[in-house]
Amino acid sequence: MTTQNFKSPDNAMKIGIKAFKSGQYRQALKLLSKLSNSTALNIAAVSAQKLQEYEAAEEYFKQAHNLAPRDSEVLNNWGHFELIRGDIETANMLFLRALSISPHLNAAKIGLGKTLNSQKRWAEALKVWRSLSKAASNTPTIIYGLATALLETGSPSQALVYFDRLQSALPRPEVAFMKGRAYLDLCEYYQAEAEFTYAYKTQPGKLYLQSLANIYWMQGKKKDFEELIKEAPDDLSVLSVNLLVDANLIDEAFEYWAHKSASLAGISEGQAVLSRLYQVREDANQSLNSAHKAIQLDPKSISAREAAITSYLMAGEPEAALQLLGPLCERYPHAQNWIAHKFVAQRMMKGGGDLDLLDIHPLIRSYKIPVPRGFKTLTEFNTAFARHLNALQGFKKRPLNQSLRGGTQTSQSLLAQENPIVKAYIDALDWPVKQYLQDIGKDPKHPTLSRNSNTYKFSGMWSVRLVDNGYHESHVHPEGWISSAYYVQVPPSLENSKSGWIHFGLPPYKTSPALSPVKWVKPEAGLVVLFPSFLWHGTK
Repeated sequence: MTTQNFKSPDNAMKIGIKAFKSGQYRQALKLLSKLSNSTALNIAAVSAQKLQEYEAAEEYFKQAHNLAPRDSEVLNNWGHFELIRGDIETANMLFLRALSISPHLNAAKIGLGKTLNSQKRWAEALKVWRSLSKAASNTPTIIYGLATALLETGSPSQALVYFDRLQSALPRPEVAFMKGRAYLDLCEYYQAEAEFTYAYKTQPGKLYLQSLANIYWMQGKKKDFEELIKEAPDDLSVLSVNLLVDANLIDEAFEYWAHKSASLAGISEGQAVLSRLYQVREDANQSLNSAHKAIQLDPKSISAREAAITSYLMAGEPEAALQLLGPLCERYPHAQNWIAHKFVAQRMMKGGGDLDLLDIHPLIRSYKIPVPRGFKTLTEFNTAFARHLNALQGFKKRPLNQSLRGGTQTSQSLLAQENPIVKAYIDALDWPVKQYLQDIGKDPKHPTLSRNSNTYKFSGMWSVRLVDNGYHESHVHPEGWISSAYYVQVPPSLENSKSGWIHFGLPPYKTSPALSPVKWVKPEAGLVVLFPSFLWHGTK
């Protein structure tokens, strides 16, 4: 009979490391967590992470770091741990610190690239992935990271080269999905549909269903769209109802919900989406009833609380809506949708609450852009710009998840385009945006003015083309803080009516009592209108 001597720290270290390498994480954790050694505690932390004991893992990472503040391996592993937990900012900071000590630590570079991708800091991410591609073996992780950054920075053709390399070696639905996005940006809709189909058929999921349904819809393939929804698995039923609502197929959405009621009635998300259906029908009482059921089933559900907030405002109970909004606005101070509902509630109460949002007129401003470089007049520029934008409008119908009704939208953000006309337009926006920031000023207590540092960065830019009787439903922009609308061409009929004018402050749901817009702005070619992203806006 033999025994192992764990009393010696060196022996415990050797046996603990051997246990870790063989996947015996519990044994490794037991041995290494007792040692006052940064390497041992580092491995103990990773062992706890493998065992999903996250509080213990965090504690051992802290202990290891305290013993060796400049140990880049500790910082790297800790960063990957925070990345898994979803604390992207902390992970980013840890990877940067690791690389400041060990600039060539590729594991930390990969982690940094992933955090930059998550933060949508695509230009910085691209630099990291390019450096990894040159300095290290092109592992699937590096190739995928590089291809994704290329796609997001407006190089879909280059991205496809790397995605194709991945897909030929190891076909995966997530790679097919990204290829579909690249083909979509290149306006190659048949190929995009094929990739989205492969991704969804291989691994049915929310993102894949939504993308495939959307491309069917935008191509005018209504039968394919309806068949896709009909055959969707039960765990995608909530999304399926929302897609039908987005397509304005309200009767079909009610029928679908009734058909799937056995799986939907007993879950919070199911009752929340039913509440949305009743909101579209302007039935405040039934909407509120379903919202209450959704909250009872899951009091923490965001969709349930939003359903209840909207229902309260429809039912003429702004005080009840504000009670739900208070904790949400405190937890998510920059979430524009919560501020938007709060604005509606305050309008219904004619003021009140802990934040006065009603002084909104000074924050809605219009400017004529300067004549972009390379053009003699604004009319000449708008003519060329319209010609370019019209060439990008390849779909028959609007995207499902947008406010547009009766028209089409470009599939790729204009920010990703290298076209000189687009570049000239973006440059011309610099003056009105900076002037707007100067004009509105600062206020530490205001959700928009508190973010004004007199600097800006565009997060997205798309072109919309409305057809006859087309319009925008009232909406907000959840991810921004300042939004804009630029008018390239305007039909003459807008001169004598408010048809096509942009209105502000009117929510997409009918409140009790009914509200009117706080302001209208008449479109003019060459005019850019700037306003807070939380402000409901649409067209007649």
